[in-house]
Amino acid sequence: MYMYFYFVNYIYLFVKSNSFQSESDKKLGDKVNKLVAILGGETSIALHLEFLIRNNHADLLILKNTKVS
Repeated sequence: MYMYFYFVNYIYLFVKSNSFQSESDKKLGDKVNKLVAILGGETSIALHLEFLIRNNHADLLILKNTKVS
């Protein structure tokens, strides 16, 4: 598990430290940034939150009144 976090941090620091000049380097940088976001859990957290919000069928007025009382 420790190696996983070490690898993600290594890739993240590599991308941040290098300035990409050519078009292929920019594409590679974008792919690495996406990979870091996926491996770091940012993407899965965002997708999970989106799913919870989209599938929320609770009556918000009832929840608000319950919270107030």
